[in-house]
Amino acid sequence: MITTRAEAAEYVKDAGGLKLVVFGADGHEVAAMFVQGSVTYNPEEATFIAVAEDGHPVGELLVDESVDYDENIDAFVIRTAR
Repeated sequence: MITTRAEAAEYVKDAGGLKLVVFGADGHEVAAMFVQGSVTYNPEEATFIAVAEDGHPVGELLVDESVDYDENIDAFVIRTAR
C-alpha cells in the first residue's frame, strides 16, 4: 500500500501512465484523470507532471493530501480532508 506522496512518486517514476481518482470529504468521486506518457514528481511543489513523448507537459496534479493506491481500480486515490 502506498501511503505518502514520496512513495507514490517512486512507484510512478518510470510508469507508462498514471491514473488518479480524487474523492471529496463526503466520499464521492470529484475528479479522475488518466495520463499516458512519462510521469515525474516535483517534491518541492508536491506535484505530479505528465510529459508526452515529444517532451511537452500534458498534465499536472498538485497532491496535498496522503495518497493511497487501490489495486481494485488500479489507481492512486486521493481523499480530501474530512
